[in-house]
Amino acid sequence: MLADTLTRSLVDVLERPDLRVVAAGLMPELDISLTQPFQLGENLPEHRASPAGQACLKLGEPCLRNPALAPTFLRQAVELFRLLHGGADARLASFAAARVAALFHGLDKNASCPLPTELALCADGVPDSETLLDIWESLKLLLPEAPVFTTEDAQRLQPILVRLWPVMAPAETLMSSGGDSRLAVDPETGLNRYSCSHRPRPWAVSFGSSTASSLSERGFGGAEAARCAMMNALLSKQDPDLVQETMVKNARAGIGRHYGLPENAVLLSASGTDCELAVLALVAAETERPVSSILLAPDETGSGVPLAACGRHFATDSACATLVGKGELIEGFSADTRLIGVTIRHPDGLSRAIEDINAECLEIARREVKAGRHVLMHRLDQSKTGLAAPDMETIAILRNELGEHFSVVVDACQARLSPSRVSEWVESGAMVMVTGSKFFTGPPFCGAILLPETLRRRLPSLSLPIGLRLRTHSQKMTVAARQMAEKKTVGHLS
Repeated sequence: MLADTLTRSLVDVLERPDLRVVAAGLMPELDISLTQPFQLGENLPEHRASPAGQACLKLGEPCLRNPALAPTFLRQAVELFRLLHGGADARLASFAAARVAALFHGLDKNASCPLPTELALCADGVPDSETLLDIWESLKLLLPEAPVFTTEDAQRLQPILVRLWPVMAPAETLMSSGGDSRLAVDPETGLNRYSCSHRPRPWAVSFGSSTASSLSERGFGGAEAARCAMMNALLSKQDPDLVQETMVKNARAGIGRHYGLPENAVLLSASGTDCELAVLALVAAETERPVSSILLAPDETGSGVPLAACGRHFATDSACATLVGKGELIEGFSADTRLIGVTIRHPDGLSRAIEDINAECLEIARREVKAGRHVLMHRLDQSKTGLAAPDMETIAILRNELGEHFSVVVDACQARLSPSRVSEWVESGAMVMVTGSKFFTGPPFCGAILLPETLRRRLPSLSLPIGLRLRTHSQKMTVAARQMAEKKTVGHLS
């Protein structure tokens, strides 16, 4: 009876949506005679080029004895197999897999049991060379043929691990990094404050889908594939900067294909609200006039958008991993930026007539330009409740009248419109903001700006405010990981 219960628990582990995606193509076997948590099959070294499913991965008796640790052991086993199959050095791959498993364990809200010592030592900072030698005594037992690992090897490996440690992490950890506190996951629930997860939850109904959504299995698979490619490249001693650039280019190219645009038309951003900051920076860089942002339905966009539209911090932390003062001006933005809101509903909640909205937008834009300012008009397409304004005719009138003192950005972050409609906006000369969460069920809070050709040509000569340029390499790669998940879900819907 006990064996049946333990076996069912192990089956439940293998059926978890996140582990099902991570272990795709592998067929773990249970071997109760194995005293180690797992062991990779002896055929691995001879068949590196064979399909993943050809290698043997055995789960040992500790997985049955302690089902709460079984997900962690399986995650470690899959990671180690993937890295070895990609040609990584067995010693470096072993420590990387231990690090990934330790962080994975910390994400499981039900993982109350303590980690084995060799994994616990990898959960925080990089172990020193002496500790690496101690950990190796346990890690080498998981390999079919363990290489020699000397004191000199440990001393050479330790500084390599220092550089790679921040990105040696599960996909869900990387996707919840590189942004602001909206990405933070509560360890008690496994969800962020919008009740969304960076792991697939096919059983959940995302009532907050107009703001964010939990990641789908397809999106998670895209992020995991990108992460594996990144890890294989980094562990094969490729330049981390080149690896980062390749990840970013691949994500941009995938999003561009969906909208029929070239890769250089896509700028990645940490979120839709961060897109707002970048748009303002681009517009301000092209004019000597102070900018007036005309924002449609400020109460139906993201809660931080009104602040971002003025070049101000919209949270108490930023995508640059720094604590900031919410509402304070971001370094490099002008304090003279003006925000003007235009409502699209009456106080009783009924929609305003589009003619009235158009007339107000015309009056405000003309007044601001006459006062010596540059107008950045936000076309909302669509709001969280499905409304769009102002209409295209109004935009055309203002373009003809105001010329170089008028810019347009389309807020299409809800993504509930056809790709052709988005590409039409870009071809007409407007910037378009999109996100991969919400409709696409990509990871929570990942954004991109689609740029028209005229702006793409001028982009190399423009300079961003210093407050948007302070970001580390590892943070850039975590943003790219989220975009790879977006690319996967967007591509599926093309």
